[in-house]
Amino acid sequence: MGESDASCAARSASPHIHVSAGLKAQSADGRTSHLLSAKVQFLSELLIVEVTSPTMTRPRNPDLYDVPLLTFG
Repeated sequence: MGESDASCAARSASPHIHVSAGLKAQSADGRTSHLLSAKVQFLSELLIVEVTSPTMTRPRNPDLYDVPLLTFG
């Protein structure tokens, strides 16, 4: 490791993460340990609601650099 690599490593943050897991059927039986590596998958839950009334349009507003604004009715 070169000098610049060492100084960069000294400035970087290294998280210390504990992970706990257990079985629901065995409520008092669980394990806790250190997380050494992981692959993170970000999940999003979306709620989609169809709106049929009032009518929605997106006319462009010339006073706001033609940004379309959501309008109802």
